[in-house]
Amino acid sequence: MNRNNLIYRSFAKLITDLILKRLKKEVIAVGIFGSLAHGSYSMYSDLDIIVVTRRVAFRNIFFVLKSEQKETKNQLSFKDLRVGIFFKSKKEIYDYIKNPIKLGWMTEVSIFLNVVAVYDPTHFFNSCRKKYLILKRNVRKNFYVLAKKWLFIVYEFLEKLNNPLNTKSQRIIYGKEFCFAVSSIVKAFEGGFYINSYNFLEEIKSSRYISRVLYKNITKLFYSTDYKFVRKASFVIWDEIFMLAKKLGINIDRVNPSRLTTELIFKNQ
Repeated sequence: MNRNNLIYRSFAKLITDLILKRLKKEVIAVGIFGSLAHGSYSMYSDLDIIVVTRRVAFRNIFFVLKSEQKETKNQLSFKDLRVGIFFKSKKEIYDYIKNPIKLGWMTEVSIFLNVVAVYDPTHFFNSCRKKYLILKRNVRKNFYVLAKKWLFIVYEFLEKLNNPLNTKSQRIIYGKEFCFAVSSIVKAFEGGFYINSYNFLEEIKSSRYISRVLYKNITKLFYSTDYKFVRKASFVIWDEIFMLAKKLGINIDRVNPSRLTTELIFKNQ
């Protein structure tokens, strides 16, 4: 673990101590998630902290930290440190895990599975993992529905990628979002791993669901600025996605990407 990760984790511990000082009776567990939690540091990394409470989830972090927040940042000499602190009640988290079908963002549930505990005397995060794994074995349909949601996003960006009216900068943005949506589908079926949008290409490389052709074209599409190549690569990925969906057990009607609708894509599910 590099020096930056150690510093960030120390900072997370300091924030945790401040939160416990004010809300100890309410707090069940505190953890960090994302790239920093797993030893990956980049210039885009920020510190994401999740606080699990017994009852109501506190939305205003300034109410919790008040004046100590500024003092804490100055103490560690982080002028531009970005810290995200998310409060969730125990009930909210269990509801997420029991009903992953309702999640709008596929990786949200993975926060509770891949978190690194800073304060967890009751082993709450471990209990989340156990509940999740049981649900994954017994209720695969939930994950199919989640994948279908992301597949629709894939098709939506595919259509945008193939719009000749897009500017060069728009194609780059749509290409990255398209690739991220593809990788999100794959990682969700491999246990809900957290995906960092800045290094996801490395994260999906070892996936058993990603073929060489799919990975090669995703990589090229992610970095390409040539519209003709983007159009060609996106249709290759389109074909690969159909095979991926079949492997995942999702039935998809093959339609023209230029006239996509929810009804055309998914039938008899």
